[in-house]
Amino acid sequence: MKWRAVCVCAVMLLAACAGEGDGVLLDPADDRGSTTTSVGTSIKEAGTRHDPSLAAEIPAIDGVVFSRADPPDNYGDLLPVECYLVRRVIEVGGAPRGFLTVVAPPSEMAYEEFEDAVVDAFLAGPVDVAAGEVEGEGGTTMVSNPAPPRWATHGDEFVLEAVVAQDGSGRWAWFWNTRLWIVEGSADSQPVVEQLVRAQHQLAPPEDYDTLVIAGELTGRFADVADYWYIDLPRSDLISNLPDAVAGTCMDQWLVFGVATDPEDLLVDADNLVVELAVVGSRCANFPQDFRAFLMGLPGAHDGSIGATPVVIGDQAVGWVEDGIAFAASADSPATFATYRPFIEAFVQYQADQPAID
Repeated sequence: MKWRAVCVCAVMLLAACAGEGDGVLLDPADDRGSTTTSVGTSIKEAGTRHDPSLAAEIPAIDGVVFSRADPPDNYGDLLPVECYLVRRVIEVGGAPRGFLTVVAPPSEMAYEEFEDAVVDAFLAGPVDVAAGEVEGEGGTTMVSNPAPPRWATHGDEFVLEAVVAQDGSGRWAWFWNTRLWIVEGSADSQPVVEQLVRAQHQLAPPEDYDTLVIAGELTGRFADVADYWYIDLPRSDLISNLPDAVAGTCMDQWLVFGVATDPEDLLVDADNLVVELAVVGSRCANFPQDFRAFLMGLPGAHDGSIGATPVVIGDQAVGWVEDGIAFAASADSPATFATYRPFIEAFVQYQADQPAID
């Protein structure tokens, strides 16, 4: 059964077992040039529905002005589906720093489906970060630089981020109050993301366990194992530990939870097992090899199998990749890890019987 509990201590993640800086955080494969050009899809072609009333939902921020702007010409790059939106220029000290786009999902689309579509599109490959526009005989051409996508945290929020290494310009996207918020611009735009998120959370704080946007379909991967209970982790723990996530910049979805042998156990500590699941993006083709190399560096690690599933197992951790999902389970000590061996075996078998995530 699944047991919802309050965790008030920091969770130990597998990546932390080997220390910060080990090779799980991978650079996404990208053989494109440093600068590309692309013709932006026009607003009329995309069929977007401009809704100026959405501007009223932008929180006020000291020192930042959101001035009127035309709807985005790069709508087709920003969004995978037709939506309602409004765009504003971000001005700091009277100087433009980029754009803010506020997006409402189409009325005919469920909000969760909209979230999934946006996340999937953002993480599908290099993101074209707008660098400017050039007018030509054939119309307006968007000049853009490719940037690798990843999950990051800004202002205690899960944020989709793509930053150009050369100049720090980027695109940042997150969800709040049933809206999608997109900031595009120079490196000076990033502090505005933090300010916006903090202002939003003051108005409407997220729920303590609201992690569905980053967990996605992985929430269906809990195995019903007799005599073991799950401890759900609050989003604050996930926010603080995301830099050490088991799949690093390669993850598209991420789920972490504790496992207990006592139904009254409310904390993730030295008596518990910690389990991580991460859907690995197709942009990281070499992840399985790199993940195995990382696991083999842990104490006592060796190749093994649980049922028909090949795993790397050590003194206090086990990991494997199956159907594009990286799995890891770890404990604070070899003795605690041994206590959870029956759960691990049942959990591995359960995952082997599950269909692959699309």
